[in-house]
Amino acid sequence: MDTFAHRLTKLRNDRRSGSSTIATRFCRICLSEIQALRPKLTRTEITDALAELVAEFPTMALLRSLQDRLRRAARGASRAPASSDAVLTSAVFEQFLRELTENRDQAAQNFAGSMSGCGSLLTLSASGAVLAACATLSSAQAGRGRKSDLLTMVVCESRPACEGIAMARRLSRAGCRVIVIADAAMGTWIENVDAVILGADWIDRRGFINKTGSRAMSMLASANGKPVYVVGDSLRVRGTVFPSSRLPLSGIKARRGGRGSSVSILSPLFERVKWGREHRLVTESRITHPARRSGH
Repeated sequence: MDTFAHRLTKLRNDRRSGSSTIATRFCRICLSEIQALRPKLTRTEITDALAELVAEFPTMALLRSLQDRLRRAARGASRAPASSDAVLTSAVFEQFLRELTENRDQAAQNFAGSMSGCGSLLTLSASGAVLAACATLSSAQAGRGRKSDLLTMVVCESRPACEGIAMARRLSRAGCRVIVIADAAMGTWIENVDAVILGADWIDRRGFINKTGSRAMSMLASANGKPVYVVGDSLRVRGTVFPSSRLPLSGIKARRGGRGSSVSILSPLFERVKWGREHRLVTESRITHPARRSGH
């Protein structure tokens, strides 16, 4: 049975989707429950469910921003009639989804407007913000009517979940010419692209958090004189710096090869990247150079 609890469990177990997808699905799950007029689903249960999701995906700033919105709504509704509780909660989800879509589309426009002469980009993992930005750029270039203007996307397969392969399919449907490469080959391919484009789960004054491999890609871009565009929006920007010590480790295994010997296999999915001169932050408002503001 596809219950509220079952749908949330499936969401918590999702290791392939990006933060936009996770946040959007949570909002829609809650809205469908509220609209079905199921009286057992209270605002407390919704906030508790979101807290569990935040604990499962601690680096997803979108979930924290949604949590902030619900807390503010709860404070404002503390003296409101109980009957308005569902209405206020629904309004928070609907407004959040509108902002998420509008911010993504405007950031994509800002990126495309600054990259009209770009022929090729290198990316890692799967990101709704990156997909929208590249689709918008590809559409603008296709309007010129020349096949030579097609945007080429070089996509790392993004192990261990290999979500880059699904991202490659989406980019192809968006009109891009797509090449999928092994993650270890990014050092060779960085020489053949105009720029790097990455998403971000968390953005703060010191850097951003994204899929493991983003730091290596940024360092390679810097060494080869290539800009790195980090596409996000204000909903992902947090005033608190996420500590590297709290980044989740997953897929930890131990293999013992004999007495007194062991090999640990670590597969951290996310890492922190410090702002560098190669980085440009793309949001719904503008494109900035974060390293200049942070003094790096």
